[in-house]
Amino acid sequence: MHETSLARKLLDAALQRAPEGRIVAIHGWISDAEALSAESLAFHFHAHAQNTRAQGARIAIALERLSARCCGCGEQYAPEHEVTLCPRCGSAEAKLLGRRGVGIDSIDVEPENR
Repeated sequence: MHETSLARKLLDAALQRAPEGRIVAIHGWISDAEALSAESLAFHFHAHAQNTRAQGARIAIALERLSARCCGCGEQYAPEHEVTLCPRCGSAEAKLLGRRGVGIDSIDVEPENR
């Protein structure tokens, strides 16, 4: 269910950011913390996009990896599924670094009079 709600939000955002013309491609990102694949997100997006200006749009979603910085020793590392156990000192106190969620970087639009 998580994929379908994120896909719907992505579609709504694209339609709002590109108010005119047919949306032919959406370029964006998804955080690895979302625990879903870009392919799954695209599948749900295409289902929601039926009968909208984004029907058939190409979805190019890049996976963005989060990193963490240990609050105890300052070590920066790649957390496992947001489990922030520091590999250097063992502390579980860390700040997650990077973008979380899903976002749009750009939208390709074909003018309506084509």
